Amino acid sequence: MTKKSKPALPNINVGCGEFPAEGYVNVDITSKGGPTPDVEASVLDLPFTAGSAQKIFAGHVLEHLHMEDIPTALSELKRVLSKNGTLLVVGPDADRARNNFPEALDGIIHGDNRWSGDAHHWESTEEVTERLLQDSGWNTRVIPIESSELDVWPVTSRIGWQFAIFATKA
Repeated sequence: MTKKSKPALPNINVGCGEFPAEGYVNVDITSKGGPTPDVEASVLDLPFTAGSAQKIFAGHVLEHLHMEDIPTALSELKRVLSKNGTLLVVGPDADRARNNFPEALDGIIHGDNRWSGDAHHWESTEEVTERLLQDSGWNTRVIPIESSELDVWPVTSRIGWQFAIFATKA
């Protein structure tokens, strides 16, 4: 009798927007007139079972939520992530923009308003985002946006005003 191996857990790209990723279940609240996500859902209420994802990528997602919704979103991501899984959060850092990319600061603080929901609801920085993750019970590790560790993730740009934070369940 042969032992069946467990199927690999899926990877999830939350807030995929215009950038669906190959090898990921691409999730967004709407297609916004661009590519249709595999699953239309809010990060506040993901339609996946607990522990069902090995990797979750949340690129430029959290700053689009109201601050009071961040704990719910982070709790939902934690619920869906497997015990030994990894979350990668990438986002804009207003502090880096202030210091090195002042021409990008307005868009980083407010969003680009290219579609409904493209506004930023709080001033995103690496420091604030890491604190939000830690306050929600995540272990965190900040890595440079240029790091080769990100090569296996669907990071669509490595512009220096961005941050990247790996998070695992505490």
